[in-house]
Amino acid sequence: LGEICRVLVEESGYRMAWISQAEHDAEKSIRPVAHAGIEEGWLATLHNTWADTERGHGPTGTAIRAGEPQVVRDVLSDPRYALWRDEALRRGYASVISLPVRVDGTVTGALTIYAAEPDAFDDEERRLMYVAITHGANFAGVVGGMLVQKLFFTLAGAFVYVYRTTEMPDPNKDFLTETTKVFYSGSTEELGSFATQERESIPL
Repeated sequence: LGEICRVLVEESGYRMAWISQAEHDAEKSIRPVAHAGIEEGWLATLHNTWADTERGHGPTGTAIRAGEPQVVRDVLSDPRYALWRDEALRRGYASVISLPVRVDGTVTGALTIYAAEPDAFDDEERRLMYVAITHGANFAGVVGGMLVQKLFFTLAGAFVYVYRTTEMPDPNKDFLTETTKVFYSGSTEELGSFATQERESIPL
């Protein structure tokens, strides 16, 4: 699990990542099981829970409780992050995403990632992460291998790294050109041609 976090930090360029386990004790506490990156005692300050309480309304607690990805686009301004804002800013965390980890359909914990810039997690990046983490955990549960789960997370990190570091072309800059040729009546001799450019991109 530590290797998964390391890939996300070192290969994908995030500031910190950690994986948690949802405990089924009276407090519904959240136990860190692995992390990588600039942590500097951060996890000890959280006192997180996945209960429906004030401390359970952060991204990690909510992701576990609701079973849906949670994003804090801007740590500085998001009121949901008020309890943790000062400590987060001290470590250079500007945005956060937390993704529920499921095994056999049951949420068992979360993967939480911090970025150094606000609004770091766009829709496509969130989708890639969520698909990878969901299918990776489920597939590992089916075939019984942490190595398989590690492979899925590593591949996810690689895909996210490529996505974050590659300038994607704007499909609206590409367009189709249809050329029409005009011939003399009853002849194969070409009189001329004209072209029509269709600038609306084709859905991919």
